[in-house]
Amino acid sequence: MDWSFLLYVVVSIVFLLGVTYSSLVSGKPVAASILFVGILAAIVYFGVQWFTTYGNVKNEGGAWPPDGSINVCPDFFTLGKSTTTPFPYVCKDTLGVSTSMDDFNLQLSLTGKARVQALCDQCTTRGITWEGVYDGTSCTGLNRAIPIPPRT
Repeated sequence: MDWSFLLYVVVSIVFLLGVTYSSLVSGKPVAASILFVGILAAIVYFGVQWFTTYGNVKNEGGAWPPDGSINVCPDFFTLGKSTTTPFPYVCKDTLGVSTSMDDFNLQLSLTGKARVQALCDQCTTRGITWEGVYDGTSCTGLNRAIPIPPRT
């Protein structure tokens, strides 16, 4: 059994009884009953979510970001139609977070690690991040497939 589970149980009991007692003392037995049931339900719900049957902390985290959740464009960029490139879509900086207001080149002529490295270099030059690709200091997406927008 984990110490964090014991701490959770003790703090939960103290909180539950304290809130219920203060409502009873103030002359609100119906409110105390509703609070007791509601807080107990919340404590049980989060206890089941956070701890195993044996009182250990659940460690179900995996790699971040999860597969299939990387965006087509860098953070705070919007996928839009292009009028200047042979590809129908580009990423546009509509908020002005980049050092350059030019359309973001998605490097669609490259594949694999060469494409990811070119995207990381472009993020570095523009001073932007891209969750799962470039974290602001290093290229984190070299072993991932970066999605490509649909060609229509």
